[in-house]
Amino acid sequence: QRVILKNILIYIFQTNYSYCPWTFVPQPKLLERMKREGYENPHTGNKLRIWGRGVDTDHFNPAKRSREFRASHGVNEQEVVVMWVGRCVTEKFPEIFTEVLQRLTEKYPNKIKGWVVGRGEHYEIMTAVKNVTGMGWRSRDELADLYANADILLFPSTVETFGNVTLEAMSSGTACIVDKTCSSHLVEHEKIGYCCESVEEYIVFTEKLVQDTATRKAMGIAARAKAEAQYKVRDVLRQLINYYVEVATLTD
Repeated sequence: QRVILKNILIYIFQTNYSYCPWTFVPQPKLLERMKREGYENPHTGNKLRIWGRGVDTDHFNPAKRSREFRASHGVNEQEVVVMWVGRCVTEKFPEIFTEVLQRLTEKYPNKIKGWVVGRGEHYEIMTAVKNVTGMGWRSRDELADLYANADILLFPSTVETFGNVTLEAMSSGTACIVDKTCSSHLVEHEKIGYCCESVEEYIVFTEKLVQDTATRKAMGIAARAKAEAQYKVRDVLRQLINYYVEVATLTD
């Protein structure tokens, strides 16, 4: 029954989209999936195009990192901050963050600190781990400071439409450890961070970055460079405007 319902819904969506000359999707993997499901229709002329997301690289900026800010949150320069940002809900797999921090804070009790920025039903469990501090929801300005002063974004969510959290962390010069199926369009494995397929991989790669300061910093620099080169919000919006102009000038 589920398969039948799914096929009916796909047919309805395909029909609706067929009336549009172009359909915009946020990232390449979703575009490929929609192609396989028949949303790009040569008979009606509907085409799929990527309209990604941008980030304010001036606001989310590694220049906001400071010893004073870290010290105000009980972190010294020898400690490594592993951060979560977003809703603490089941579909984002917060238990992976919790297990990684539990395992590594036991192994490195004087080396690792965790920050949980957000709220949700798993918040209390996540922040009960040793050396993990709950930040709750923060303003945009506060969030930019937290990103820049963290060392690793650990974000195992598999349900991100694009990955704004990951992009903001990249712009802030923070190495990222993410889900392979969801965020690999942003995070180049072993260059900007690591893309994982299992809990064990999250543990192994997080530990590697905790121990390897040079690699962690190099990944942060590469992340910032990619955000500036490809995802400045003005450039993304300019591309969208160009798409609108092109669609408006299409002829039957």
